[in-house]
Amino acid sequence: SARPDVNIGIGDLVGTIRHRLLVNRWVDPAEVEPMLPEGVRPRLGSNGGVVVGCCLIAIDSIRPWPVPAVLGTSVKAAAHRISVETGPKSNPANAVYVPLRHTDSRTTVAAGGRIFPGVHQRSDVSVSESGDSISWRLEPVTGGGDQSFAIAAQVSTSDAVVADSEEADIVVRTFLGLSPGHRGRLEAADMQPFDLRADSVELVDLSSAFLEGFSSAHEADSLLMTDVGVTWRRASAELSD
Repeated sequence: SARPDVNIGIGDLVGTIRHRLLVNRWVDPAEVEPMLPEGVRPRLGSNGGVVVGCCLIAIDSIRPWPVPAVLGTSVKAAAHRISVETGPKSNPANAVYVPLRHTDSRTTVAAGGRIFPGVHQRSDVSVSESGDSISWRLEPVTGGGDQSFAIAAQVSTSDAVVADSEEADIVVRTFLGLSPGHRGRLEAADMQPFDLRADSVELVDLSSAFLEGFSSAHEADSLLMTDVGVTWRRASAELSD
């Protein structure tokens, strides 16, 4: 069942997160600022750093509400994320800035940034499970794919514990995603997991040119969400300083 504060309206996308891996790093805001659009600022943690990461997600039964789950489809996707804030500094709105999204779904590529917010690049995305290990691999499709966004990650869930870290609070409880549309204009999506539980997991292996491109990056909590309902809807991307 959904959180009491989550409302689902006709046409909202709904589905079930089978796995959502959030790989995070703390990064110096000076490295982040040049990547952000006007009206968007780095969100600083208590250590003065910014949480930057990759979100790798496998979703089942995704469909517009109230279409039955049996008619939904499965999608694997990934996004690079930067924790940000918008609006007045005295009362900022928390968000994540997503410079690029990836998916294995041709439908999502065609509809993203048109029917619903979120421009996606076509990529080969695989997720495999073996015992207490989950592995992800993302490779942008040859012939227009940006290979600097390829990702490989593996986590172990054998010692997973309920996440209780500042980065978990920042990442899991931020619902507004901002990203460039097809014409470069900023668009926004509101993603609401029905349950905010997440486990802290051991990152066994990671290859991400995006994260490795930050010279100041250092370790942060890696998080896993499993079997969680979720809904998405278009949101306002109006910004004010």
